[in-house]
Amino acid sequence: MLRALLLAFGLLVAAAGAVAADPLADIRAGNQAFADGKLEQAVADFSRAIEGGGLDSESLALAHNNRGVVLGELGDFDRAILDYQRALELKPGDPKTVRNLRIAHTRRGLAAARNGDVDRALADLSRAIELEPGHPTAYVRRAELRLERGDVQAAIDDLEAAVRVAPDNKEARTQLERARAALANRPQPTATAETASSGAGTADSSTPTAGGVAPGERPAAEPTSRVAVAPSSPLADRESAARASSDGATSGPRLRVTSDVFVRAEPATSSPAIGSLRRGAEFTPRGEERGWFKVELADGRAGWVYRRFVEPVVGAAQ
Repeated sequence: MLRALLLAFGLLVAAAGAVAADPLADIRAGNQAFADGKLEQAVADFSRAIEGGGLDSESLALAHNNRGVVLGELGDFDRAILDYQRALELKPGDPKTVRNLRIAHTRRGLAAARNGDVDRALADLSRAIELEPGHPTAYVRRAELRLERGDVQAAIDDLEAAVRVAPDNKEARTQLERARAALANRPQPTATAETASSGAGTADSSTPTAGGVAPGERPAAEPTSRVAVAPSSPLADRESAARASSDGATSGPRLRVTSDVFVRAEPATSSPAIGSLRRGAEFTPRGEERGWFKVELADGRAGWVYRRFVEPVVGAAQ
């Protein structure tokens, strides 16, 4: 009986020794759990491999990389990125880990964009580009965010880079064509328009410089292409879209709208639109504030148009 017990104990020790001699067992278990769709179990297996202390540096890098993949599938991009970074510390320049880290930054950036955190999204996408500048996805996604912000030229730069690294990428080419068209249709402010309200040769310190933005304003919210106006709207008539009242004070020369544009209730892009002006409509501003010109509409209401969308009428009385 005693001999049988000793034999059984010996077998248990031998089995334990066999497990201890195979530090990759937990990694293999994690890989299988991942293949079976058991993501939480896979994280636990890879964590056990990492925390066990029996892996060499290359195997430990593998465990961190694999756990990062699973965490990414779970949407835990912060922890996934930390795992990839640790894997690269252990195995610098590993192409698979670099690729996975680039994907994680891209996916975290897109998640941030969906939540309205555009700054973080841009930072993650920029990091993704740094990691793999030869991959087009992050360029295209960053260009989309820049277009939404009105940074059309920066978006074009991104899309051109995407096309250079992936000439067959149809999405990048299509968006590049659209961005170039938007830039071509965007009216550019002239030096005269920038300084018309003060009559001076240069803008004073209280107004933004040429091509700038009034404090707190985001011109991206203004239309950069033609605005559809219902034919039944009184604003659809170019001749009656705006008027200069003969019995009120005016400020500066007569101006012309260079693109269909919204008229805001207050001098701010966050203010609601109360109407619109068609391209070519002329008016004499009723006032000027922070780069916005006050205009009186055909129905007598007063609103504001940003200076980027107007130009002086050549030959008009000053």
